[in-house]
Amino acid sequence: MNIVEFTGIIATGSLVAGFLGAITGLGGGVVIVPLLTLLLSVDIRYAIGASLVSVSEPSSARYPASSKTRFRCAAGASYNSAFCS
Repeated sequence: MNIVEFTGIIATGSLVAGFLGAITGLGGGVVIVPLLTLLLSVDIRYAIGASLVSVSEPSSARYPASSKTRFRCAAGASYNSAFCS
């Protein structure tokens, strides 16, 4: 599998995950993690980590704009949850 096929599968899976998440209220990780592990043979730890980063990074970037939390603290919390666990 080359990078173009891999990217196409990820893009399609992301659209399906977003669609199912919007309709059912489930998180995209319910679709993305099995997609990565079963279809693309990615190690389960990396698949779960990718799902966590995709959720924590946008939420921590938006949070400081709506509160009095420092951006550096939010970015540090996101980094720690993704890379230090």
